[in-house]
Amino acid sequence: MVKNKRLIGIVVPLLLLFLVFTVGCSAGNINKAQEKPVQVEKKQASFPVTVTDDMSHKVTIKKEPNRLISLAPSNTEMLYALGCQDRLVGVTSYCDYPKDAKKKEKVGTFASPNLEKILSLKPDIVFITDGVQAPVIKRLKEAKIVTFVVSPKTVEGMIGDLIRIGKVVGSEDRAKSVSDNLEKRLAKVESTLSHVKKKKTAFYELYHEPLMTVGAKSPINDILSKAGVINIAGDIQSAYPQYSLETLLQKDPDVYLASTGSMQSPGDILKRSGWAGLSAVKNHKVYVFDENIIDRPGPRMVDAVEKIAAAVYPELFTKK
Repeated sequence: MVKNKRLIGIVVPLLLLFLVFTVGCSAGNINKAQEKPVQVEKKQASFPVTVTDDMSHKVTIKKEPNRLISLAPSNTEMLYALGCQDRLVGVTSYCDYPKDAKKKEKVGTFASPNLEKILSLKPDIVFITDGVQAPVIKRLKEAKIVTFVVSPKTVEGMIGDLIRIGKVVGSEDRAKSVSDNLEKRLAKVESTLSHVKKKKTAFYELYHEPLMTVGAKSPINDILSKAGVINIAGDIQSAYPQYSLETLLQKDPDVYLASTGSMQSPGDILKRSGWAGLSAVKNHKVYVFDENIIDRPGPRMVDAVEKIAAAVYPELFTKK
Protein backbone atom coordinates (compact mmCIF):
# COMPACT_ATOMS: atom_id res chain seq x y z
CA MET A 1 0.00 0.00 0.00
CA VAL A 2 2.81 2.43 0.92
CA LYS A 3 4.66 1.61 -2.27
CA ASN A 4 1.48 2.18 -4.31
CA LYS A 5 0.88 5.54 -2.64
CA ARG A 6 4.43 6.61 -3.42
CA LEU A 7 3.96 5.60 -7.05
CA ILE A 8 0.75 7.56 -7.28
CA GLY A 9 2.45 10.53 -5.65
CA ILE A 10 5.05 10.52 -8.41
CA VAL A 11 2.99 9.58 -11.47
CA VAL A 12 -0.11 11.70 -10.92
CA PRO A 13 1.69 15.06 -10.59
CA LEU A 14 3.83 14.29 -13.67
CA LEU A 15 0.77 13.39 -15.69
CA LEU A 16 -1.14 16.46 -14.64
CA LEU A 17 1.83 18.73 -15.27
CA PHE A 18 1.80 17.52 -18.86
CA LEU A 19 -1.95 17.35 -19.35
CA VAL A 20 -3.14 20.36 -17.51
CA PHE A 21 -1.88 22.17 -20.47
CA THR A 22 0.78 20.70 -22.46
CA VAL A 23 -2.54 20.44 -22.95
CA GLY A 24 -0.88 22.77 -26.65
CA CYS A 25 0.64 21.94 -30.34
CA SER A 26 -3.39 15.70 -36.32
CA ALA A 27 -2.94 12.51 -37.96
CA GLY A 28 -5.18 10.79 -40.54
CA ASN A 29 -7.49 13.73 -41.01
CA ILE A 30 -4.94 16.38 -39.97
CA ASN A 31 -6.26 19.81 -39.15
CA LYS A 32 -6.73 21.36 -42.57
CA ALA A 33 -6.33 24.77 -41.01
CA GLN A 34 -2.73 23.90 -40.11
CA GLU A 35 -1.74 21.53 -42.93
CA LYS A 36 -2.96 23.84 -45.71
CA PRO A 37 -2.59 27.60 -45.05
CA VAL A 38 -5.86 29.45 -45.41
CA GLN A 39 -5.70 32.16 -48.02
CA VAL A 40 -7.41 35.30 -46.79
CA GLU A 41 -7.23 38.96 -47.62
CA LYS A 42 -5.86 40.64 -44.51
CA LYS A 43 -7.41 43.90 -43.46
CA GLN A 44 -5.43 46.51 -41.59
CA ALA A 45 -5.43 45.47 -37.93
CA SER A 46 -6.64 48.07 -35.49
CA PHE A 47 -4.59 48.79 -32.37
CA PRO A 48 -4.64 49.39 -29.48
CA VAL A 49 -7.00 46.52 -28.68
CA THR A 50 -8.23 45.10 -25.38
CA VAL A 51 -9.07 41.39 -25.18
CA THR A 52 -10.18 39.32 -22.17
CA ASP A 53 -8.17 36.13 -21.65
CA ASP A 54 -9.24 32.83 -20.04
CA MET A 55 -8.50 34.11 -16.54
CA SER A 56 -10.87 37.04 -17.14
CA HIS A 57 -7.93 39.45 -17.32
CA LYS A 58 -8.43 42.40 -19.67
CA VAL A 59 -5.24 42.57 -21.71
CA THR A 60 -4.46 45.69 -23.72
CA ILE A 61 -2.09 45.45 -26.67
CA LYS A 62 -0.95 48.90 -27.77
CA LYS A 63 0.44 47.91 -31.18
CA GLU A 64 0.63 44.81 -33.34
CA PRO A 65 3.02 42.40 -31.54
CA ASN A 66 5.98 41.20 -33.59
CA ARG A 67 7.76 39.05 -31.02
CA LEU A 68 5.63 36.23 -29.61
CA ILE A 69 6.48 33.53 -27.10
CA SER A 70 4.38 30.42 -26.43
CA LEU A 71 4.69 28.50 -23.16
CA ALA A 72 2.42 25.58 -24.12
CA PRO A 73 2.29 23.25 -27.13
CA SER A 74 -1.43 23.98 -27.62
CA ASN A 75 -0.73 27.72 -27.81
CA THR A 76 2.06 27.06 -30.30
CA GLU A 77 -0.37 25.11 -32.51
CA MET A 78 -2.85 27.95 -32.40
CA LEU A 79 -0.25 30.53 -33.38
CA TYR A 80 0.87 28.37 -36.31
CA ALA A 81 -2.75 27.89 -37.38
CA LEU A 82 -3.10 31.68 -37.39
CA GLY A 83 -0.01 32.08 -39.57
CA CYS A 84 2.10 33.71 -36.84
CA GLN A 85 5.07 31.35 -36.99
CA ASP A 86 7.43 33.99 -38.37
CA ARG A 87 6.77 36.13 -35.30
CA LEU A 88 7.20 33.25 -32.86
CA VAL A 89 10.59 33.80 -31.20
CA GLY A 90 10.36 31.28 -28.36
CA VAL A 91 8.59 28.03 -27.41
CA THR A 92 8.94 25.28 -24.79
CA SER A 93 10.85 22.05 -25.28
CA TYR A 94 7.47 20.25 -25.54
CA CYS A 95 6.38 22.28 -28.58
CA ASP A 96 6.93 19.75 -31.36
CA TYR A 97 4.04 20.35 -33.75
CA PRO A 98 4.06 21.43 -36.50
CA LYS A 99 7.57 20.10 -37.18
CA ASP A 100 8.86 23.62 -37.75
CA ALA A 101 8.15 24.39 -34.08
CA LYS A 102 11.09 22.14 -33.12
CA LYS A 103 13.43 24.66 -34.76
CA LYS A 104 12.27 27.58 -32.63
CA GLU A 105 14.31 28.96 -29.76
CA LYS A 106 13.58 27.04 -26.55
CA VAL A 107 12.69 28.86 -23.34
CA GLY A 108 12.62 25.87 -21.01
CA THR A 109 10.05 23.23 -20.20
CA PHE A 110 6.30 23.55 -19.85
CA ALA A 111 6.40 23.33 -16.05
CA SER A 112 9.62 25.31 -15.61
CA PRO A 113 10.10 27.97 -18.28
CA ASN A 114 13.31 29.99 -17.99
CA LEU A 115 12.37 33.55 -17.06
CA GLU A 116 15.80 34.97 -17.89
CA LYS A 117 15.68 33.37 -21.34
CA ILE A 118 12.19 34.74 -21.93
CA LEU A 119 13.24 38.25 -20.94
CA SER A 120 16.34 38.06 -23.17
CA LEU A 121 14.13 37.47 -26.20
CA LYS A 122 12.28 40.75 -25.52
CA PRO A 123 8.77 39.46 -26.27
CA ASP A 124 5.89 41.80 -27.02
CA ILE A 125 3.55 39.22 -25.53
CA VAL A 126 3.75 35.76 -23.93
CA PHE A 127 0.96 33.22 -24.43
CA ILE A 128 0.69 31.08 -21.32
CA THR A 129 -1.77 28.76 -19.53
CA ASP A 130 -3.10 28.58 -15.99
CA GLY A 131 -2.70 25.84 -13.38
CA VAL A 132 0.97 24.94 -12.89
CA GLN A 133 2.04 28.03 -14.83
CA ALA A 134 0.26 30.46 -12.49
CA PRO A 135 3.51 31.39 -10.66
CA VAL A 136 5.12 32.16 -14.03
CA ILE A 137 2.27 34.52 -14.90
CA LYS A 138 2.93 36.48 -11.73
CA ARG A 139 6.67 36.71 -12.40
CA LEU A 140 6.17 37.84 -15.99
CA LYS A 141 3.76 40.54 -14.92
CA GLU A 142 6.22 41.73 -12.28
CA ALA A 143 8.77 41.99 -15.12
CA LYS A 144 6.26 44.15 -17.08
CA ILE A 145 5.80 41.48 -19.78
CA VAL A 146 2.36 41.37 -21.39
CA THR A 147 0.81 37.93 -20.86
CA PHE A 148 -2.27 36.31 -22.33
CA VAL A 149 -3.70 33.21 -20.66
CA VAL A 150 -5.12 30.51 -22.94
CA SER A 151 -6.86 27.69 -21.07
CA PRO A 152 -9.83 26.21 -22.99
CA LYS A 153 -11.99 23.62 -21.23
CA THR A 154 -14.08 22.60 -24.27
CA VAL A 155 -13.75 22.42 -28.05
CA GLU A 156 -15.87 25.56 -28.33
CA GLY A 157 -13.61 27.22 -25.79
CA MET A 158 -10.59 26.40 -27.95
CA ILE A 159 -12.25 27.89 -31.03
CA GLY A 160 -13.16 30.97 -29.03
CA ASP A 161 -9.52 31.29 -27.97
CA LEU A 162 -8.44 31.18 -31.60
CA ILE A 163 -10.68 34.18 -32.26
CA ARG A 164 -9.33 36.05 -29.23
CA ILE A 165 -5.71 35.31 -30.09
CA GLY A 166 -6.45 36.49 -33.63
CA LYS A 167 -7.47 39.88 -32.22
CA VAL A 168 -4.39 40.02 -30.02
CA VAL A 169 -1.94 39.39 -32.88
CA GLY A 170 -3.81 41.30 -35.58
CA SER A 171 -4.91 38.21 -37.53
CA GLU A 172 -8.67 38.41 -37.12
CA ASP A 173 -9.43 37.45 -40.73
CA ARG A 174 -7.25 34.37 -40.55
CA ALA A 175 -8.76 33.45 -37.16
CA LYS A 176 -12.27 33.62 -38.58
CA SER A 177 -11.33 31.44 -41.54
CA VAL A 178 -9.66 28.85 -39.32
CA SER A 179 -12.51 28.80 -36.78
CA ASP A 180 -15.13 28.57 -39.54
CA ASN A 181 -13.27 25.58 -40.97
CA LEU A 182 -13.16 23.84 -37.59
CA GLU A 183 -16.84 24.51 -36.94
CA LYS A 184 -17.80 23.11 -40.36
CA ARG A 185 -15.89 19.92 -39.62
CA LEU A 186 -17.60 19.59 -36.25
CA ALA A 187 -21.00 20.20 -37.85
CA LYS A 188 -20.28 17.46 -40.39
CA VAL A 189 -19.48 14.98 -37.61
CA GLU A 190 -22.60 16.01 -35.72
CA SER A 191 -24.74 15.57 -38.81
CA THR A 192 -23.31 12.12 -39.48
CA LEU A 193 -23.82 11.07 -35.87
CA SER A 194 -27.47 12.10 -36.03
CA HIS A 195 -28.06 8.68 -37.63
CA VAL A 196 -26.90 6.89 -34.46
CA LYS A 197 -29.93 5.36 -32.77
CA LYS A 198 -28.15 4.50 -29.52
CA LYS A 199 -24.87 6.08 -28.48
CA LYS A 200 -22.13 3.73 -27.31
CA THR A 201 -20.62 3.99 -23.86
CA ALA A 202 -16.87 4.42 -23.58
CA PHE A 203 -14.00 4.46 -21.12
CA TYR A 204 -10.98 6.63 -21.84
CA GLU A 205 -7.74 5.43 -20.29
CA LEU A 206 -5.49 8.33 -19.46
CA TYR A 207 -2.96 6.22 -17.61
CA HIS A 208 -2.65 2.54 -16.71
CA GLU A 209 -0.77 2.33 -13.41
CA PRO A 210 -2.60 3.68 -11.52
CA LEU A 211 -5.67 3.50 -13.74
CA MET A 212 -6.78 7.05 -14.52
CA THR A 213 -9.48 8.46 -16.75
CA VAL A 214 -11.16 11.78 -17.62
CA GLY A 215 -14.08 13.31 -15.76
CA ALA A 216 -16.57 16.08 -16.45
CA LYS A 217 -14.06 18.93 -16.14
CA SER A 218 -11.55 17.57 -18.64
CA PRO A 219 -11.46 18.95 -22.21
CA ILE A 220 -11.20 15.32 -23.33
CA ASN A 221 -14.66 14.65 -21.92
CA ASP A 222 -16.03 17.24 -24.33
CA ILE A 223 -14.16 15.59 -27.21
CA LEU A 224 -15.79 12.25 -26.34
CA SER A 225 -19.22 13.83 -26.21
CA LYS A 226 -18.78 15.44 -29.62
CA ALA A 227 -17.55 12.12 -31.00
CA GLY A 228 -20.91 10.60 -30.09
CA VAL A 229 -19.92 8.43 -27.14
CA ILE A 230 -21.02 8.49 -23.51
CA ASN A 231 -18.11 8.72 -21.09
CA ILE A 232 -18.84 6.28 -18.23
CA ALA A 233 -16.76 8.52 -15.96
CA GLY A 234 -18.48 11.69 -17.13
CA ASP A 235 -20.40 11.96 -13.88
CA ILE A 236 -17.16 12.47 -11.92
CA GLN A 237 -16.59 16.18 -11.40
CA SER A 238 -12.78 16.12 -11.20
CA ALA A 239 -10.84 16.39 -14.44
CA TYR A 240 -8.50 13.39 -14.14
CA PRO A 241 -9.78 10.92 -11.52
CA GLN A 242 -8.36 7.54 -10.61
CA TYR A 243 -10.67 4.67 -11.51
CA SER A 244 -10.95 1.17 -10.13
CA LEU A 245 -10.96 -1.94 -12.29
CA GLU A 246 -13.95 -3.17 -10.28
CA THR A 247 -16.03 -0.12 -11.29
CA LEU A 248 -14.81 -0.42 -14.87
CA LEU A 249 -15.93 -4.06 -15.04
CA GLN A 250 -19.25 -3.16 -13.44
CA LYS A 251 -20.03 -0.37 -15.92
CA ASP A 252 -18.66 -2.48 -18.80
CA PRO A 253 -18.38 0.14 -21.60
CA ASP A 254 -19.06 -0.71 -25.23
CA VAL A 255 -15.68 0.65 -26.35
CA TYR A 256 -12.31 1.19 -24.69
CA LEU A 257 -10.25 4.21 -25.72
CA ALA A 258 -6.64 4.97 -24.84
CA SER A 259 -3.71 7.04 -26.04
CA THR A 260 -0.01 6.44 -26.54
CA GLY A 261 3.00 8.69 -26.84
CA SER A 262 5.94 10.07 -24.90
CA MET A 263 4.05 10.17 -21.60
CA GLN A 264 2.80 6.60 -21.55
CA SER A 265 2.08 3.47 -23.54
CA PRO A 266 -1.00 1.37 -22.76
CA GLY A 267 0.64 -1.77 -24.15
CA ASP A 268 -1.60 -4.56 -25.41
CA ILE A 269 -4.88 -3.89 -23.59
CA LEU A 270 -6.45 -7.04 -25.07
CA LYS A 271 -3.92 -9.20 -23.20
CA ARG A 272 -4.06 -7.47 -19.82
CA SER A 273 -4.80 -9.55 -16.76
CA GLY A 274 -8.26 -8.69 -15.43
CA TRP A 275 -9.43 -6.89 -18.56
CA ALA A 276 -10.71 -10.02 -20.31
CA GLY A 277 -14.13 -9.62 -18.69
CA LEU A 278 -14.80 -6.35 -20.49
CA SER A 279 -17.20 -6.48 -23.43
CA ALA A 280 -14.98 -4.00 -25.29
CA VAL A 281 -12.06 -6.43 -24.98
CA LYS A 282 -14.12 -9.50 -25.88
CA ASN A 283 -15.47 -7.73 -28.96
CA HIS A 284 -12.12 -6.15 -29.90
CA LYS A 285 -13.54 -2.64 -29.56
CA VAL A 286 -10.31 -1.15 -28.21
CA TYR A 287 -8.90 1.92 -29.96
CA VAL A 288 -5.59 3.66 -29.26
CA PHE A 289 -4.82 7.19 -30.49
CA ASP A 290 -1.89 9.62 -30.52
CA GLU A 291 -1.92 11.31 -27.11
CA ASN A 292 -0.92 14.71 -28.51
CA ILE A 293 -4.02 14.89 -30.69
CA ILE A 294 -6.35 14.20 -27.79
CA ASP A 295 -4.54 15.57 -24.74
CA ARG A 296 -3.58 19.01 -26.07
CA PRO A 297 -6.43 21.56 -26.23
CA GLY A 298 -5.47 23.08 -29.56
CA PRO A 299 -6.92 22.91 -33.10
CA ARG A 300 -6.26 19.17 -33.30
CA MET A 301 -9.08 18.60 -30.81
CA VAL A 302 -11.30 18.53 -33.90
CA ASP A 303 -9.08 15.83 -35.40
CA ALA A 304 -9.64 13.85 -32.21
CA VAL A 305 -13.42 14.20 -32.53
CA GLU A 306 -13.28 12.97 -36.12
CA LYS A 307 -10.96 10.05 -35.38
CA ILE A 308 -12.86 8.76 -32.35
CA ALA A 309 -16.22 9.05 -34.10
CA ALA A 310 -14.87 7.21 -37.15
CA ALA A 311 -13.36 4.45 -35.00
CA VAL A 312 -16.48 3.89 -32.91
CA TYR A 313 -18.99 4.22 -35.77
CA PRO A 314 -17.08 3.02 -38.86
CA GLU A 315 -20.29 2.12 -40.67
CA LEU A 316 -21.16 5.85 -40.78
CA PHE A 317 -17.75 7.32 -41.57
CA THR A 318 -16.11 4.77 -43.87
CA LYS A 319 -16.34 5.91 -47.46
CA LYS A 320 -17.87 3.32 -49.74
